[in-house]
Amino acid sequence: MAVILGLDIGSSTITGAVFSGTQKKFRLIDFFIEEIPPVHTGEYSEDDEYIAPMTADELLVKIMSERNLKDADVVTEVDAKDCIMREISVPFTKDEQISKTVFFEAENYFTGFDLENTVLDHIKTGESEGSSSLIVSALNHDTIEAHLELLKTASLDPVAVDLDTCALFNAYKSSASYDQEKTTLVVDMGATSTKIVLVEGGELRKMRSCRLETGVAAAARMLLVAKEAEADEVPVETEESAVDGRLKELEETLDIFEDQATSPSGSMDELDLDNDPEPPLDSASAAEEDSSEPPAADYQGMFPGQAEPEEFSYEEYLARISLEIQRSLAGVSLGSSVERIVITGGMSSREEALAFFTDEFETETVRLRFDDCFEMDPKVAEDPSIHLSGAAAIGLGMRVLREDSIGVDYRKGSFRYEHKFERVKIPLMVGAFLVFLFFLQATFWSFQEYKEEKKRRQAFAKRNKDIYESFFDEKLRGNAFSALKKKKQAWEGRGAGDVPRFVDFADAMRSFSEVMNDSDVYFTIKSMDFKFRIKSRSVKSSGRGTSTLDSVQPSKVEIEAETASNAQVKLPNQFRTSAASMFTCTASLSGSRSEGKANIPLELQVKQDKLKEYK
Repeated sequence: MAVILGLDIGSSTITGAVFSGTQKKFRLIDFFIEEIPPVHTGEYSEDDEYIAPMTADELLVKIMSERNLKDADVVTEVDAKDCIMREISVPFTKDEQISKTVFFEAENYFTGFDLENTVLDHIKTGESEGSSSLIVSALNHDTIEAHLELLKTASLDPVAVDLDTCALFNAYKSSASYDQEKTTLVVDMGATSTKIVLVEGGELRKMRSCRLETGVAAAARMLLVAKEAEADEVPVETEESAVDGRLKELEETLDIFEDQATSPSGSMDELDLDNDPEPPLDSASAAEEDSSEPPAADYQGMFPGQAEPEEFSYEEYLARISLEIQRSLAGVSLGSSVERIVITGGMSSREEALAFFTDEFETETVRLRFDDCFEMDPKVAEDPSIHLSGAAAIGLGMRVLREDSIGVDYRKGSFRYEHKFERVKIPLMVGAFLVFLFFLQATFWSFQEYKEEKKRRQAFAKRNKDIYESFFDEKLRGNAFSALKKKKQAWEGRGAGDVPRFVDFADAMRSFSEVMNDSDVYFTIKSMDFKFRIKSRSVKSSGRGTSTLDSVQPSKVEIEAETASNAQVKLPNQFRTSAASMFTCTASLSGSRSEGKANIPLELQVKQDKLKEYK
């Protein structure tokens, strides 16, 4: 059964939803949220060597190994704020026509942007009078490559790379909060970005991702100011430390320095620079205070989760979200008719969120829930974080498991996903070709061996023919073996051609002498007349038709023995009971008598079972 992993890799956490099954029947079998350790949580070894905390790719490797997910089909996503999105209209309604022309139509909307170095995809949001409304998104090749490289370190090759806003829509459509009849605004409140999705009649109408600070971006900006001040006074080291490398990674992840023209989430003007909790650090004075303090301590309070409470105002955060919602709905004719707001995300856990949206928009506000929407393992269903932070991961899994799901896929062109068969197709072809070559070579070897064997057989047959013709001085006709077999049968008395069958003389004489020797009769042979030729005659048997009966004429032997030896009685019994006997015997005292001796004639008849041996 297939295992699908919806993998949401954020700036501070890695969230995963593991499904098992098919579109007809599936089950949520596992769910996890793992925090990426902040850079300042590194430790020092006994020899004062700084050990950096686990990075995102190392944590991902650990998760996949511990949860045995290396064989799962992975669906992952990128943040919509990293894409360039435009709403366009095309004069087509058929999907085939839109797919063929969307790139050329998009060039009119992405002015000043190099579409050749991006992967372009679109989502159809509506139709009107022969035209279609689309949301077109473009993602830079470098961003896709970096995302795939991160997954590659964990030996993962995702089947699709989607947008987090599309995953949010799929999650909402699979949730208990879904209501097709109501126009709904779904808001995913994250630590560094907030995703907004407008749903009307069960279909996606608008989506947006905006970057909002929750103390993390402010800390990163403070860090940049401190590092710039330090660069003016302290020479740049030739090698970056582990901390500096992670800080650079953090800055790139937050993406707070993007140009407004290439980022849908705003520019530096939107950052609240006046509310920084403390002025930029002076690196020189900090070094004078305590030169022995670990480098990571210099940045305390500047990393995710380490900001002081006064650095972040939840009310201001909600106000910013309200502003972004109004901006998002400003160009939508249905903006004033939102009937319900559904909130999710880690930053929506406070009760103030529900009250704020209810009062601000005078609209029913509920939390996103997945109760009784699909099968879950009991231990997974008991985890409340599924409803709070699992929307994106669950939505990614639903992309594969629901037929009515939507989404984009940035695995195109050079980033195209190769299915398992595609990955092994070339090796299989090479292997099949090598096997074919092996069998071809084996066939050649077998044919050569057959030719050699045929030569040996012909040479053997010619040798047998020469021996036969030389030995018998006659020309061989047919097979030498068959001819030699007939000659042997003739010599053994079994008949062949004009030679009749006969009882073997040696067998007859051996049997006669052994029986007479065992009889304890002292005798002298007066005459012998043995018959050996076997004759066959047809006899009729009742109910069985005609059969053949073999017979030999009785042999005559006359002996002289003492009258008192009673030989005429002993000898017939001896021939009947002896195992060496091949005859039956009859005897009488019909011969002459003189001086206590008598001539006794014996009549010997070959037994029927012995005659069968000469066929």
